[in-house]
Amino acid sequence: METAVLDTPGQESLSLANRFESKMAEKTTLLAEELERSFADLVTWEDQHLDALPTAETLRDHRQAVEAMRLFARLLEVALSHPDFPDRALAQRIRTVAEALDDHLAMWHRPLSPARRADILKGCFNES
Repeated sequence: METAVLDTPGQESLSLANRFESKMAEKTTLLAEELERSFADLVTWEDQHLDALPTAETLRDHRQAVEAMRLFARLLEVALSHPDFPDRALAQRIRTVAEALDDHLAMWHRPLSPARRADILKGCFNES
C-alpha cells in the first residue's frame, strides 16, 4: 500500500486557497473594526458640526460620507454573513453599524412633513 504524498499539485492549491481564505478573513476583520471606529468618529463629528444650524455644504459633505460608509458597511455585511466566516459577533456588529448609518442618513437628510415635525416637537417638548 502506498502512502499519499502531501505535496501534490492538488494539495498545494488547497493550501494556497486556505492561506488566501485566512488572509481575507484577517483583512476583512481589520476593515470591519476600522468601520466601527470610523462610525464612532462620525458620531463625534455630527455632535460637533450638525447640532447647530449646519450649512448646505456641511450637510452635503455629511450625506456623501454617510452614503460611502453605508456602501462599505453593506459590502462587509455580505462578506461577514458567509456561513464560513468565523466571527459571528463581528458580523452582527457590522450589521448594527449598517443599520445605524441608515438611521443617521434618515435623521439628518430625510425631510419631515409638517405633521411629523409637530408630533416630534409635541413628544419631546410638549409643544404644538
